[in-house]
Amino acid sequence: MLLLLQAPQNATIKELLDLMTEAEEFKDIRMRQGEKSNEEIRFPPAKVNGVKEKISLLMQAVLAGLSLQDCLGSKTLGYSPTLDAFTIFRHAPRVVKAMFDIFLAKGHGQALQNAFILLRSINGRSWEGKPAVLRQLEGVGEKIFKILSGAGLLTVSDVASTDPRRIEMLLNRNPPFGDKIVNQAKAFPHFHLDVEQVAEVIQDDGVQLTVKVKVGLQDTGVKVKTNRKESGAALAVCVLTMSSDLTLFDFRKMP
Repeated sequence: MLLLLQAPQNATIKELLDLMTEAEEFKDIRMRQGEKSNEEIRFPPAKVNGVKEKISLLMQAVLAGLSLQDCLGSKTLGYSPTLDAFTIFRHAPRVVKAMFDIFLAKGHGQALQNAFILLRSINGRSWEGKPAVLRQLEGVGEKIFKILSGAGLLTVSDVASTDPRRIEMLLNRNPPFGDKIVNQAKAFPHFHLDVEQVAEVIQDDGVQLTVKVKVGLQDTGVKVKTNRKESGAALAVCVLTMSSDLTLFDFRKMP
């Protein structure tokens, strides 16, 4: 916790990831001979010679949608990195939420934004903008999301707007497989955001603006899973408002 309190106010995602690897929750993770890096790792360490580097690599491999056994497999017989990855991702959200709360209390806009991005990525098991995000759809694993992304279906929204028959053709599956995948994608919350300036006051030291922010659900034609019973997790809308220089103005979480 002390390390989190000492984090710089402009901490990058890499710096936050490095901080997280030192958390007490990961003290039982051990390094094994033969574990290595991969060229698709976003923040590759200079050397892989300790537990912190291993935790970082495992997390980044999952977020990049890589096969853990292929890219991080150990020479130790009978060992699977999947077990360590499960432990890491069980504790990681709590550690990043602590980061988020600290940066919010301190008003550190850039670090707060990066912690928010990291938390979203961990909860979705994918870096933002990576096709591995499709694994959130039931029945979509590593092989399927790679086929879909190769056909240009990179996001949940892409899948939601695709003809189910095309998905079945790409995956060599029979109906109603495509309908199930598309309906799942449509059941994900899709939001619209409207920002309206309602007042402007010119002052000696600058301009004071008042804006109205409206966030709502888009109608996809399918009932959106919005509660824990339906989605398996508690869902909420978070609105983080900052200036172009990353000065924090406001944070709201609903409900």
